[in-house]
Amino acid sequence: MSGADRQPRLTRPVSTRNRALADHVGRPVEPYLVPMVGLILERHADKSPAVRAAAEAAADALVEILNPPSAVLVLQVSAL
Repeated sequence: MSGADRQPRLTRPVSTRNRALADHVGRPVEPYLVPMVGLILERHADKSPAVRAAAEAAADALVEILNPPSAVLVLQVSAL
């Protein structure tokens, strides 16, 4: 499997980092977190309760900083 074919795996440390970025930096990180919505939603189905909890925290943090025009992007990304 080549590097281009691999899909990044959102793990607990990554979700925790995303939550921390959203909490401490706020809206300036929104453009970097919105493309990860699909991965965050995917991690809600993970076997590990810790990963699910971290994904939920990351999603909550993103929703808190999301501005209205970005909501359209989030809906498009989550529909993929």
